Amino acid sequence: MPPVMRRALRPIANRIILTLAGGQPAPLQELTPGPITISGFFSEVLGIGRAARLTADALEAAGYKVIRHDVRTTLQGKSFRTDKLPGDYGGVWILHCNPAEAAVVMSRIAPEYWKNKYRIGYWAYELPKVPAHWARFSRNFHEIWAPSTFVADALSGASCPVRLVPHPLPSISPAPRPAEKKPVQALAFADLRSSSARKNPVGAVRAFLIAYPEPQQDAALTVKIVQSCADPKGFAALRRSVDGRPDIKLLETELSDAETMQLLRCSDIFLSLHRSEGYGLAILEAMLAGCAVLATGWSGNLDFMKGMDDALIPYTLKDVDDPSGVYPQGSIWAEPDLSVAAARLRRLASDPALRAAQREAARANFDRLRERWSPAVLARDAFSPWATRA
Repeated sequence: MPPVMRRALRPIANRIILTLAGGQPAPLQELTPGPITISGFFSEVLGIGRAARLTADALEAAGYKVIRHDVRTTLQGKSFRTDKLPGDYGGVWILHCNPAEAAVVMSRIAPEYWKNKYRIGYWAYELPKVPAHWARFSRNFHEIWAPSTFVADALSGASCPVRLVPHPLPSISPAPRPAEKKPVQALAFADLRSSSARKNPVGAVRAFLIAYPEPQQDAALTVKIVQSCADPKGFAALRRSVDGRPDIKLLETELSDAETMQLLRCSDIFLSLHRSEGYGLAILEAMLAGCAVLATGWSGNLDFMKGMDDALIPYTLKDVDDPSGVYPQGSIWAEPDLSVAAARLRRLASDPALRAAQREAARANFDRLRERWSPAVLARDAFSPWATRA
């Protein structure tokens, strides 16, 4: 089936699955305590997979018994309500995947394994309003976790409580930053499964070209790409944008979490001239690794960039136009001002003290995010009575 037809049929298939899957969550008095089972993309190079690993690590560090359930095998299966969910029958079930995947998982696993669990959907979306079927599917959960205020607002029509639960901070030790290092290394990330138009790596390249019209010895840009085959036209446009510039490199190798952290530690400035982010985990991890950042001043990343106005690039809101078809028309997202981004990039690249000052400004945001995942705060959450300790 041609890709265009698959994209056209996907919403219909999703609605059918969402209708067949799930079941009303059990009343709290019928629940029994047990471990926290997290279903997610644990073994994959995906932002949502990275987030699931961080969630499991954070809950374990807080003293809870956690069972990791990798959903890929379940999603690839053919069964209907016959698979098993690892762990006991009670406890908490966090589906760390969006409704389309969560519905398939619930349709494949026998209900007796999850009907008496406290159910949480951990969802992220990158436009200001989630699709209507997301809100309808929320009736299958006791609560929904949203990683950012942007996503929580997009879920305002949900049938259950929506709680703001930002992703946990990874344990990262920033690399020592020499006062002078040439060339200054700028870095941008883009997973093209999430649409080249949204991630906007071409915007990062264009900002660099405006800042440095001629090839540089003192500055360089690396654009880390995941799954270039997912958006061939977007990737072709990106390749054309770097032609003739030896100071701009495309890196297509898939990296582990540890390798990604090492790449961030070796970089000085992280560019995210996205059109929208549900959260922006890569931006946060870059900040933790000690990079200065420049990011579009709209959507999920605003939650962890408070007080960092010089790092936020101004934008205009425009109608969504995604040639890949991942994001539908009829909504809006941001168009970052590349001229402003270029000017700030040059200033950051030329001033190590300015980069150091921005790193210092980020610390208050880190402290606030760490507090959200502290044992004391988690113990006050609604799920806690049904989650056993390790």
